[in-house]
Amino acid sequence: MNKFKTSNLLFYKIIWLSTFLLLSNLIGGCSLFDSNEMERFSEAIKNFSIETEQDVYLVNEDGFLEITFVYINKGDQVLNPGSCLGVASENLQKLVDEEWIPAYSPFCQDILRAPIKVEPGKIFKATIQLHSSTWDSTRNNASWNGGEIEGTYRVWERVYAEWDTEKYDNNTLQSVIVVSNAFEIRKES
Repeated sequence: MNKFKTSNLLFYKIIWLSTFLLLSNLIGGCSLFDSNEMERFSEAIKNFSIETEQDVYLVNEDGFLEITFVYINKGDQVLNPGSCLGVASENLQKLVDEEWIPAYSPFCQDILRAPIKVEPGKIFKATIQLHSSTWDSTRNNASWNGGEIEGTYRVWERVYAEWDTEKYDNNTLQSVIVVSNAFEIRKES
């Protein structure tokens, strides 16, 4: 047998064995997460919110926009909103035809994504700064999918119960998406 067929056969055996072991664990009642941890995280996330500091944000005459918001942790557990180099991830959703769509999500390599820690009873202030070149339809920008800038938006963020790089890499880290209140973006007249 040639090397290609041997490595292909080995690959399929590994996939089959991995699938078998995963299904065996799930059927056997094992879980990737401890049920007490999941319950505690579910309770903690009920006391976590994202709130913008304004209901309306204006793009100034130079084409600059600054959205200010806070992560608020009223619970008793440290929660970890995602970040890029310790700065809020700056994810925006836009309301289009009564549906929330991803509008802005800047690129950040996973290795730079260690989240922010928001201690119990604390807030963390964050800012999203955008320039008109971000949403300019004549420029190619993979981070912007929102079309024209004016509209209704909300900030969204993945919030983690803990931060563990190995669990993140294995996709076994508990997290949920949390969204802010809705707000408007308008151009100055």
